[in-house]
Amino acid sequence: MSRLPLLPALASLVPAASLAAQQPAPATSGDTAALRPVVVTATRLPVPQAAPTATATVITGAELRARGVTHVLDALRDVPGAAVLQGGSFGSNTSLFLRGGDSKYTQVLVDGVPVNQAGGAFNWANLTVDNVERVEILRGPASVLYGSDAVSGVVQVFTKRGAGRPRAGLAVRGGSYGSVEGEGEASGSVGNLGWSAGAAHYASDGIVDSADFDNRYRNASASATLRYAAPGRGDLSVAARGQRARYHFPTNGSGRIVDRNAFREDERATVGVDGGAFLRRDVELRVQGGLAGLTGRNDDRPDGGTRNTGSVSYDGTTRRNADVRANWYAAPGTVLTLGGDYRHTMFRSADSSISATGIRPGSRTAPRRDNRALYGQLLAEAGGRATLTLGGRYDDNSAFGAFRTVRAGAGVKVLDGTRLRVAAGNAFREPTLPENFARSAFERGNDGLRPERTRSVEAGVEQALPLGLGTVSGTWFLQRFRDVIQYGSLAPVAGTADSSNYFNVAAANAGGVELEARFAPVRGVASTLSYTHVDTRVTDPGFQTGANATFVRGGRLLRRPANLASLALTAPVVDRGTVSARVSYTGRRDDIDFNTFARGTLPSYVLLNLAGEVTVLRRADRPGSVALTFRADNVLDREYQALYGFRAPGATLLAGLRIDAGL
Repeated sequence: MSRLPLLPALASLVPAASLAAQQPAPATSGDTAALRPVVVTATRLPVPQAAPTATATVITGAELRARGVTHVLDALRDVPGAAVLQGGSFGSNTSLFLRGGDSKYTQVLVDGVPVNQAGGAFNWANLTVDNVERVEILRGPASVLYGSDAVSGVVQVFTKRGAGRPRAGLAVRGGSYGSVEGEGEASGSVGNLGWSAGAAHYASDGIVDSADFDNRYRNASASATLRYAAPGRGDLSVAARGQRARYHFPTNGSGRIVDRNAFREDERATVGVDGGAFLRRDVELRVQGGLAGLTGRNDDRPDGGTRNTGSVSYDGTTRRNADVRANWYAAPGTVLTLGGDYRHTMFRSADSSISATGIRPGSRTAPRRDNRALYGQLLAEAGGRATLTLGGRYDDNSAFGAFRTVRAGAGVKVLDGTRLRVAAGNAFREPTLPENFARSAFERGNDGLRPERTRSVEAGVEQALPLGLGTVSGTWFLQRFRDVIQYGSLAPVAGTADSSNYFNVAAANAGGVELEARFAPVRGVASTLSYTHVDTRVTDPGFQTGANATFVRGGRLLRRPANLASLALTAPVVDRGTVSARVSYTGRRDDIDFNTFARGTLPSYVLLNLAGEVTVLRRADRPGSVALTFRADNVLDREYQALYGFRAPGATLLAGLRIDAGL
């Protein structure tokens, strides 16, 4: 394993910028309460609010580029309330915990298409940012608009739409751990038609320095969009994104290096269609549809060493969704939305065991379910100083029946530069299809499971600093999780002749504060400081007993850091680019050491990351430039474990070139 020498520390950072939903416009990013960006995910409307009622962050493609970010998981690390934990090397399974909620409590959308597995699971290791226009992160329950899984928040990725004169770009980087990255994209518009296309490839040999154990990671992706917009009449867009990734993991479930040839392969594709037309000047009809498919393979065959048995398993999720809604623009800033939503989900799995005597097929499942919903939302603004949001939703699910969600929020400008807001609501996570329908030797589902549910309340304040120097903001929140599903010993299902391993038995709370301060004292120079404290407590451990259980009454939820903090700085390099520095702190968190099955506390850790892009050649007659780029992660080479037993990458440097040109 070779490591390149790290560049000297450079104090800078590119803060997240807010982007209007209908047309790209560079700006600084942050919470909606602080900078009032147009955040489509918060209300499904591109309507700026004088006093926002939801907490959201927008990260633009321009900031992702300046930071050298290639995967969405790295963009999320500095979002207040977001804990991103990766179990080992590049490509290893990665979880996001928003506001102390479970990793299944965040709905993930790509161009409006849900891409979670049924029941909320999502591996963040492979979702990349090539050809991405922006990423929106909504914190807090959002089931009123998005249904299941939007319990602690929603993350939505938007592919570039393309605008202006055609342009193309190419970037190549290489460095530590045998890593190589390549990206190419092109975009532009002709009349009312905008377009973009991109492709990327990421590769690394991994952090395990041994010829006997394979730790490679490969990830290839491609995306494209077409959008036709007729001002004042309507628009229609089609977006597609595909990705194939393979991660070779030599570690077992406790992090020990034991396997020579095991790997996980994922293939994902999404296609989304979104269109709208004005039936009259103040009434808009919008239709959205999508298809998402994920096929995975876990391959752990005999490796010729001490292991003479192995297994291969396959899993696949197919999701189809359709949404029709009408928006009545009753007055400036006031919109009534009524809509209907249909979702079909199918899950497939199969496994086989492999030994010297051959391959023995195991279990096969192919359950499916449908969900139909009606929803409504009122967004009302009064005098440019107050905003009210009211919403309700009724879901009818083929597995668990009906579920009702509501949400209300209010925001007000009490003084010039001072905004207050408060919101409350509930949300739910549907059971996974195996939790409902599994019928294997070690797993029996329960078709009578109720959804996991939460009730939430939050309040926030934002204050602009004098002379336009920046803003400070704070949010307090509390969520109560109930009917949490647990796996236990086979037991009878009440009122039936069946038995199951899954029951709604556990409960927990998560509450805390998010603080953020942003300063821009000099043009082009900015800094962001954020701090989050989350207190999670188990109120009902369900089936589990003992001090080393996953759920311990009065104990903290596993893998949720109590404290998160980050400091980011950015500065221009004359007029040729930017350099940035970001310091992040992840606090202590409870976890289980699966070598001994003992519960313990992992220590906190601090990481310093640097990035920069400096133009070295620029054409004078037409658009075009060549820039040197670099990204240095964990500059201080800290040894740490995000999860028990899984070593994280050390100091990592990637450097290369970016070429931009007009077409």
